[in-house]
Amino acid sequence: MNKDTIISLLVKSLKNPRSAVCKTGIMTCADMFKAFGDKIIEFLDPLLAQLLLKSSQDKRFVCDAAEKALVALTTWVSPVDAGPSVEERAILYLEAQDRVTKGASLKWL
Repeated sequence: MNKDTIISLLVKSLKNPRSAVCKTGIMTCADMFKAFGDKIIEFLDPLLAQLLLKSSQDKRFVCDAAEKALVALTTWVSPVDAGPSVEERAILYLEAQDRVTKGASLKWL
């Protein structure tokens, strides 16, 4: 298996509605950040988006695992290699997610 296939399967597990499957995928992300370090940067976008989404979920154990994976990301992937775009992508994604959440909650009012 190549890295593209592994990352796509990992993203699929992160999107899984079953919390246990999702948590396992999140823990795998943390292990991959630790194992591959800067070599994972090219695959960071889909993983970062899912980790940010899962860190704001209502299931506490999923949130905790996502936060640990994000800490692993910041620990093992050097910011110089990732560039300022990681922070920018995180901010843009969170702003977009906030707009979607606000729009969905306005529909219920």
